[in-house]
Amino acid sequence: PPVLRPGDSDTKEPEVVIKGSKDGKMMENEERVRGGVANDVYIYYLKLAGWTMVLMWLCYITQQVCGLIQNFAMSRWTVQDTEYVYDYDDTWTDRDVLVYYLTAYSSVCFVNMMIGNTIGIVICRIGLRIARKLHENLFSHIMQAPVKWFDVTPVGRIVNRFTSDMASIDQSTIYQWAALIQYILITITGSAVTSLVTPMILLVFIPITPLFLKMQQEYRC
Repeated sequence: PPVLRPGDSDTKEPEVVIKGSKDGKMMENEERVRGGVANDVYIYYLKLAGWTMVLMWLCYITQQVCGLIQNFAMSRWTVQDTEYVYDYDDTWTDRDVLVYYLTAYSSVCFVNMMIGNTIGIVICRIGLRIARKLHENLFSHIMQAPVKWFDVTPVGRIVNRFTSDMASIDQSTIYQWAALIQYILITITGSAVTSLVTPMILLVFIPITPLFLKMQQEYRC
């Protein structure tokens, strides 16, 4: 509560002193957490996304499968392989085989393109879903805060939580998650295909993997 210090007259504005504060400052310094982001923060973010994050995984998996089919169809097309031509017989000409592979390749490309557009929509929907829930939770906690908290917290700091801080989460975090999912699937599919063609390469993957993990821990931003 406001108190009058010794020597102050009744005409002066009383100074507000926070009980328990050694230096008598009205405002508290903003707390900052340094180092890596805790796992609880990632788990909380994923919980806000809910089932939509599973949908993003399914979209990226389908995109990777389509990419593999595209590459496989192109490889068979270049050598005019008739083993994978459905209902092939001796009446088929080279032109028929060409049309078959061209139709198959174009169809897969179209599906892959549509999946790419769907992924963009899904990312935006997930970002909006998380942003709305974060904003509602933040607003609810602030409205339930005691009056003393508003006395020691600058208004600009509160406004920043709803503006720049929320903008950083909305504009970058969801896209970073999307890139992480995409790179994980690219690494898995690339390693699997390479291992099927050249199994001995697994002998190189095993010792290199810990080295890359170590470098990632040392040089990540």
